[in-house]
Amino acid sequence: MERHKEFDEGTKSELSQLISQALALDPHNSMVLAATANARLLVDCDPLAGVEMARASLRMNSANPFAWDCLSIALLMSGSLEEAHRHQLRANEIAARYPIRHFWDMGACLTSVVTGRHEDAARLARSASSLVPTFRPPLRYLAALNAVRGDHDSAVRYATRLRDLEPDFSFDRLISDETYPVAALRRSGLLS
Repeated sequence: MERHKEFDEGTKSELSQLISQALALDPHNSMVLAATANARLLVDCDPLAGVEMARASLRMNSANPFAWDCLSIALLMSGSLEEAHRHQLRANEIAARYPIRHFWDMGACLTSVVTGRHEDAARLARSASSLVPTFRPPLRYLAALNAVRGDHDSAVRYATRLRDLEPDFSFDRLISDETYPVAALRRSGLLS
């Protein structure tokens, strides 16, 4: 879902139909509700719908880390940063033994950044990166966090790894390109 083009009206309409169909077929399925929350957040940019669908998902299954993650993202988009962070840590705790733990560590890294927990953010990004060395988001955050901290050697090391995976990466792009996927860094004010 990162760095995608804007969805045209036909795609949005198709997605809306698929959501309606999924909800009609299995309205009590926690994953259907969480996936709906995720789609409403990322495609419709509707945090209120994301919050409501994620909470409905959690009422069906409070041990669904994806639902906690969706609730966290919706709250983050709504400006409830501390609550978003608490929910993201809950997702991370539930999913600690999942095969895609790097995803959950990265989510907790994002909420750590926006709540000013930069050391926690760096630790979580390092964990995500060590689990999946080709996962680009933690490398972006590690390059930026180390640069802000004044550890330029580490920042350059992470930027070099990132450039191998993403040839158009540059610090200028990270700072200046509003479409570059580092929303939590932008929201935190660290890029200024």
